[in-house]
Amino acid sequence: MAPVWVDVVRLWLGCRGGEMSAGHLPEPGGALDQGAWLSEAFAVIAVAWDAWGRDGAP
Repeated sequence: MAPVWVDVVRLWLGCRGGEMSAGHLPEPGGALDQGAWLSEAFAVIAVAWDAWGRDGAP
């Protein structure tokens, strides 16, 4: 995995909120103010995280 994607995963981990919260976002504003590439990357990471679990095993 390219180092930039490791950084994106770390960013995603830092931006996750609680049960009913979006958490802190990297850009000013709300969820719709974030870049499309970042929103898409976060969506892909979230699906993979749910599918693989915390230990990284599918």
